[in-house]
Amino acid sequence: MHKDASGTAKYGASAGNGVVLLFSKKGDNKRTTASFDYYIGRQQVWKKPDLMNTSEFKKYYDLVRPNDTIFNKLDTLYTTDWMNLSFHDAKTEDY
Repeated sequence: MHKDASGTAKYGASAGNGVVLLFSKKGDNKRTTASFDYYIGRQQVWKKPDLMNTSEFKKYYDLVRPNDTIFNKLDTLYTTDWMNLSFHDAKTEDY
């Protein structure tokens, strides 16, 4: 078993976990068989953090900094769900 840089250099990045070479001293007349293993799956975020929306943030900010007027027009701004935009399902394959 090659489990070093030479295995990766010869057989590519998929050989990072090691390469097994099999040699046979003599052949036989039996039927030739081949097998192929393939895995496909989907990954998704298990638990997204619970974040404040725009109105909750404005209430919190007004409570913490009551004299600051920087967010007075915050209620008129659009609300964006950054968690849904940042995380999406991912396809995974292994063969």
